[in-house]
Amino acid sequence: MTETASVEISADVNSAYDTISDHAVLGGITPHIKSVRVKSRRPERYLAEEVLVLGGREYLCMVRHYCRPPHTHEYTVVGGDAKGSRITERFESTAGGTRITASIDWKAGFRGMLGHGSVRDDYAKMLCAAAPR
Repeated sequence: MTETASVEISADVNSAYDTISDHAVLGGITPHIKSVRVKSRRPERYLAEEVLVLGGREYLCMVRHYCRPPHTHEYTVVGGDAKGSRITERFESTAGGTRITASIDWKAGFRGMLGHGSVRDDYAKMLCAAAPR
């Protein structure tokens, strides 16, 4: 089932994109990304082993990221606990900063059914972490 999370933050679109699309950076400011180990990186994509905490559960995932700055960041879980999951983030400038809308198709299987909380709500909190402090 695909869910949508949408937030508006007080950061310009380029800053928001740079922070959110690089999970190694984002992991330093949100508890929803516990660790990131980048396996390979090219300008338009990278592959990383990540430990994500969403919906009250921890997931070990191999994630392929596709970057089209500053408006689209997509990633697919290609291995691990939530294999087959796909998230697309879209960034648009607004008068107050940036609106980020994420389409979330999280395939947690039985493991996700045991979680306490919403993947969508945790994802929205993760997106808000890109706001300047």
